[in-house]
Amino acid sequence: MLEVPKREQERAVEEARKALQDYRTNLTSPEEIILLDRESNPMEGAKVLYDEMARIKVERVNLLLAASLIQRLGSDAAQWSDLEAVRELPVVQADDRVKEIVARMTRLEVDLRLTQDAVGEKHPQYQALTQTLRNLRPLLLDAVREVGKTIPARHSLLDRREQEVAAALTVEKERAMGAISRSAEYAALRRNLDRQTQVYNTIVDRMKDMTLSSIAIATNVSVAEEAAIPQLPAKPNIPRNLLVGLLLGLLIGFGVAYYVDYLDNTVKEPADLEKHLRVPQMGVVPRIHAGDDLFGVATVPATYVAQFPNSPISEGFRAIRTNLYFRGWRGDLKSLVITSAIPGEGKSCIATNIAACMAQDGKKVLLVDADLHRPTIHALTAIQRAPGLTDVLAARSALADAVQRPTVGNSGEIPNLHVLASGTHCPNPAELLGSEEMGRFIQQMRAQYDLMIFDCCPVLPVTDAVLLADRCDGALFVVRANSTRCDIALRALGHFAAVKAKVVGAVLNGYYPQGAGGLRYGYGHYGRYGHYGHYGHYGHYGSYHSYGSDESA
Repeated sequence: MLEVPKREQERAVEEARKALQDYRTNLTSPEEIILLDRESNPMEGAKVLYDEMARIKVERVNLLLAASLIQRLGSDAAQWSDLEAVRELPVVQADDRVKEIVARMTRLEVDLRLTQDAVGEKHPQYQALTQTLRNLRPLLLDAVREVGKTIPARHSLLDRREQEVAAALTVEKERAMGAISRSAEYAALRRNLDRQTQVYNTIVDRMKDMTLSSIAIATNVSVAEEAAIPQLPAKPNIPRNLLVGLLLGLLIGFGVAYYVDYLDNTVKEPADLEKHLRVPQMGVVPRIHAGDDLFGVATVPATYVAQFPNSPISEGFRAIRTNLYFRGWRGDLKSLVITSAIPGEGKSCIATNIAACMAQDGKKVLLVDADLHRPTIHALTAIQRAPGLTDVLAARSALADAVQRPTVGNSGEIPNLHVLASGTHCPNPAELLGSEEMGRFIQQMRAQYDLMIFDCCPVLPVTDAVLLADRCDGALFVVRANSTRCDIALRALGHFAAVKAKVVGAVLNGYYPQGAGGLRYGYGHYGRYGHYGHYGHYGHYGSYHSYGSDESA
């Protein structure tokens, strides 16, 4: 059935091949046949000549510019700026003599900079190199002028070269136009041969397919059983996916919790004080929340020990007092600095309660607000800020007029507790605390009081606490549980070690034990020991980032 079209297509292919062969036979040279077979660009030779003509014109402009600049040079080498411009020209840079002189000048300039850095500009070696460099400039000027003398000859060479390229370009353009015409006709004959060959191959392939179909052997395939229609979807398996999702969620949750806990390097337990900070643990203070109504009495964190002397939290402060007696210097502990690493650790509230606890033990205690940047003791104990420490040190007020007695609600004054507020604002607190007047004040107070407690600034923002700790018998470091980072606390303790000031120990503030049992006192529940069974909550003493917010205890 396809034999007739096949024979006709064979004739068409043979005619297209013969037409292409005849055209190739009529070409004038074998080079043209090779160019047509390769399908190269006929204008390629003309493009090369155009590029050569453009290069000649650029070189002519450079020669004109060089001649103009060289002609402007003076009779000496003083006009160095003009000479610098000329030496950058391509025609000048290509000269061998100029290259040699410029290389020598470059080496001399490098040696001159090195000599200037080593011995200075007045050294004989530097002067000799400078003179040598000056001597080379006339040589460079002469070399440039010699290059200028060769410019007319170069112009003549460029003119002859331009005429030769223009003649060759005319011939090449005529040849390219003829090649373009022959190339178009040759390409049409090639396309016709390819198209006829493709049609012929298609007919042959179709005949092969028909032959294979006619001799194909029938198979004995039969349907054994009809396929069953599924009643449930194969995917998704919802129970399995839920179980896998639950397990993956638990694994990811546990992993994230472990990773967060691993990255958390804050002080969490009392044992962390000795383990990570390497300072003795002086006691633990649970959380107190300002304003809690305990048996009809509003709590004030700063005077909690005086308000509720039989409460478990007061027992915590008494434990600190006991540790100060037996882990400190016993009777030799006369002055104590209470500070922290950063603001917001609750040091002022700790200082007032320790002072009240010492006063309850019969000690005559002087609580001094040495935080001259942002004092809070006067607000916590409801006393006047001035006159105070700065007024006494500046001799603006007598000590007897500056010392005040704090009160607790309607119960009156706290026995044996005296408070010296910060006083009038001081523009230079560090200099005042490190002055000789401060040293004489501490020595005078040693004779009048059994114990002096200084509430001082945090260590990292300012240096006041370190200066004052060097004058006192020791320092008590306050750390807030789950807030103070170990690296920050260690950096603050390093300031005390730098001045060899002794740190008596550390107090873990705001600690709330995990578990239903809370704090336990040996063999019994701590909450039932004493008159009150109230723990309360130890609220936020202030922002971690805002220094001076201790007064919110």
